Amino acid sequence: MAGWKSALAALVLCFAITGSTSAFAEEADGSGGEGDEAVEQTAESFFEGLEEMEYNELTFQVIRTDVVKGNDKIPEAHFRSIVLFQNTSPYTIQTPATAFELFDKGFNQVALTNVRFEGVKLLPGDSKWIATEYESLAEVTEGQSTKGLKAGMYNSLYGERVEDSSEITAKGVYVFVNSKPLKVKVADPLGTQYVPAKNLLEAMGYKFVWNAKTSTFTATKGQLKVEQKIGSRQMKINGKIVKVDAGATAFVNKAPMISLYLVPTISSTWTVSRGIHDDITILSIVDRTLIK
Repeated sequence: MAGWKSALAALVLCFAITGSTSAFAEEADGSGGEGDEAVEQTAESFFEGLEEMEYNELTFQVIRTDVVKGNDKIPEAHFRSIVLFQNTSPYTIQTPATAFELFDKGFNQVALTNVRFEGVKLLPGDSKWIATEYESLAEVTEGQSTKGLKAGMYNSLYGERVEDSSEITAKGVYVFVNSKPLKVKVADPLGTQYVPAKNLLEAMGYKFVWNAKTSTFTATKGQLKVEQKIGSRQMKINGKIVKVDAGATAFVNKAPMISLYLVPTISSTWTVSRGIHDDITILSIVDRTLIK
């Protein structure tokens, strides 16, 4: 359990942004200055009416950032980020909000912005990605690479908790794949949560083949092929051996099961978030390649 908390804390603090070579370090002065003051001065009113979210309720991640051309709202070239929210609470959360900054490899601040998404509602287990545009503290040009930039949480996560018909009240473990509930029985021997390998991988879009003689499953999706013998410390991904924990897969009641810890190993495009609320656990799994 402690491992999940640490992983989640790390997830919230810093997220890499993809792209190619960039030179923001030469343009940003690194002081922050007016940007910091602007966020601090507006934070109280900006998040007014919202509640601070706990670590096990809502997660936030910047998936991709691009430099886009100016428009009526922001005349100069500026940043456009895709942010991902995952609701790992048993109730609905609406109007997610936070503040985050972009900084380069030298930790020079490149942008700082508040984001508040009115009208956005996340049911339990929901994952939603939303685009937001904001000014740069350094001069940028349309299409400029953002490689090397990182996004960090500048403020807490906020939102509004809503008790409605979607609220989950019965104790148990609930699994959602791309916001859709996966109706499976989750095993939890020794604190490791396992999901039937066939059900999970098929929900993730893989073709699943089971070889009972060798206790090995093969999962394929597009150009990706995964082979795994249950209980083995080695997984084969496109013919390459990848070391995994011996407990990453196991037989539970004679059924081949997979630990959710293994999902990002199978493909790094998948994000797994977990929220524990007394006797209710919410597991949200999302494929970031679906984000446009």
